[in-house]
This record gives sequence, C-alpha cells and structure tokens, in this order.
Amino acid sequence: MGLSNKVILIIVGMAVVTYIPRVLPLIFFSKKKIPDEFIKWLEFIPVTLFAALIFPELFTKGNNPRIITFLKPEFFAFIPTIIFAIKTKSLALTIIFGTLVFWGIESFLKLT
Repeated sequence: MGLSNKVILIIVGMAVVTYIPRVLPLIFFSKKKIPDEFIKWLEFIPVTLFAALIFPELFTKGNNPRIITFLKPEFFAFIPTIIFAIKTKSLALTIIFGTLVFWGIESFLKLT
C-alpha cells in the first residue's frame, strides 16, 4: 500500500509550515543581543499558556455559554495536587498523585 503523491505533498507541506515558524526566530535572534526586559517577558509565557489551558477546564462547564463553577471534581483534585507538586517538585509523581486523587474523588461522587 503506497502513499499517493497528494498525501506525500501534504506531509511535506505540513512539515515546511511547521518548520518555518520555529527556525525563523532562531535565524533572526542568533546574531542579535536580546534585551533583558524581553527575556524577562518571555519567561512568563509558559505560565500564562498553562493557566489559559488549565483554568477553563477547572472553573467552567458547558460550551456555549460557559458557566463558572467551583463544584467540579477537577477543581477538588487540583488543590491537593498543586500542594503535592510544590512540595515534591516531581512531575511524574505529581501526575500519578493527581490522577489517583481525581479517580478517588470521582468514585466518591458516584457513590453518593
């Protein structure tokens, strides 16, 4: 079973489109001195992206319109998991712990 030329062209096109935004900043900034203020600003990007991805799942339900709620199993699992993450500073252990806490909370809510 071979790949058609169309599929190969799509894969190559997707690779190019993905590669260009990653390599252009490297080419542009490799020979320039980046201001310290810009570097400090860049350090906030992972935190803000994480918050933008996580908070809607923790604090809202529904799609259109979204309703703010604090009574979700995800929110109740978040609290002990974030405390565990701060204390252990271990990503793998935090993922395991958070998953177990979430399963426990969901199982408890199904029993009641």
